[in-house]
Amino acid sequence: MNSFEVDLATSIQGGKSILILSLKGHLDAAAVPELEKKVSQLIEGGSDLLVFSFKAIDYVSSSGLGLLLAAHRRLERQGGRICLAEVSEEVLHIMDVLGFNRIIRIFPTVDSAVQAVVSG
Repeated sequence: MNSFEVDLATSIQGGKSILILSLKGHLDAAAVPELEKKVSQLIEGGSDLLVFSFKAIDYVSSSGLGLLLAAHRRLERQGGRICLAEVSEEVLHIMDVLGFNRIIRIFPTVDSAVQAVVSG
């Protein structure tokens, strides 16, 4: 069984609070319920600017991508945003093939993703 972890950090930019979720492990069907619960709690708690760091993610399943899309749509309706950062070449290739990068913006660094999520 592969482990999955989420570490939270907050960045303040331009008076706005951005939550950075650093993901680690496999974002697969087994990990999705845990991440879905965490993201729902954050959104319900008023967080509307989220950056997901994929630096330590080596695999993303279709259910993991589905979770990110659902969170994106939910936040978009509320005026919030999601950006991804530090996505590995392998995972980025899958996202490109599926057109995922045309829906959710992907950046090379957390800092660039934070700037983008704040500026819209």
